[in-house]
Parts: sequence; C-alpha cells; structure tokens
Amino acid sequence: MEFASSRDGNSISVVPNFFSNNDLHTNLISLDSAGISISSVTDDIDGNTRSSSPDIGADEFNSLPINLAVTSLINPVSACELDSQLVQVSIFNYGNSIQKNFPVRLRLNGGNTITKTFTDSIYPGTSKIFQFDGKVNTSSYGAYQFVIWTDDSLEQFRPNDTIIKTIYNYATPSVVV
Repeated sequence: MEFASSRDGNSISVVPNFFSNNDLHTNLISLDSAGISISSVTDDIDGNTRSSSPDIGADEFNSLPINLAVTSLINPVSACELDSQLVQVSIFNYGNSIQKNFPVRLRLNGGNTITKTFTDSIYPGTSKIFQFDGKVNTSSYGAYQFVIWTDDSLEQFRPNDTIIKTIYNYATPSVVV
C-alpha cells in the first residue's frame, strides 16, 4: 500500500511490453525519461549513455510519435465446431502521440489481404480492441493462420506491428457411454 508508507512513493506500475520474450527492450512512453538519475549508473545495458532524466529499466531509449502494435488475437480462438467468426485484435499505442485513421490488415492462411481503417483514437500507452468487418470462414476442421498488422505509412518502428497466431477448429470428440 503506497499510501501507508513512504515505500514505492516514486514507483509506477505498468506492463513494459517488451519487444519479445528474448528481447527485453521497450519503448513504452510511460517509462521514457521517468527514472531518477544515479551518478554511478552512467550507461545502459547496451552501453548507451544515460540521460540526465533516464528511462526506467535497463535500456535508454527515445519514444517515437508513431509506434503501433497488434498485441493479441482476441477472437477467434481454438474450439470445436467453429463456423464463420468475427476477427478482433488488441492494438497498443507505444508512441507518444494520439493515433487514429490508420490501416489494419489481415491475411488468413496466406490468402488475400483484408484492410480496414482504425478510426477511433488510441492514446499513448493504451490499447483498444479493433474488429474487422464481416466474418472469416473457419468452418472446416484444421488450422487457421492469422497474420494481422498495423500499417501506418509514417510508422518508425516495424518489428512490433504484426502478430501471427494459429487457431484450430476441432471436430467434436465422440463419446462412448
């Protein structure tokens, strides 16, 4: 309890949204220049010089104005006896400015690309759920690979734009009584 003591009085609580499980870099706006300078810590984990207002974490970085990421496939999910499904994803704004009116693209099993414009506003350090128009056909049993990405032409950091997720449509198991 922060209010009950002076401990953690300068803390913030956020998910750092690392680039991957193996790459613990981030450029989350809420961590940018939010640290306290310590004279004995002059460089970061990559050997870059720490600024007078350092970033929280092991890496010194500069947040970007436009940095969008598809962070998860919400729907569809693997299940038995799927039919046509709506496609919903979570999009996170890692950048330091409000984003809207950017294309989001979907490719299912290597087929044609479906594009829809995200027209809502996503504030820095927040996410929104995005839904494509119409449904995709997932009625046949088997695997379905979804490749979904943001595609803002002014994006300055592309490695986090795309999610690749495979879901499965299973037949209902036979039950012998």
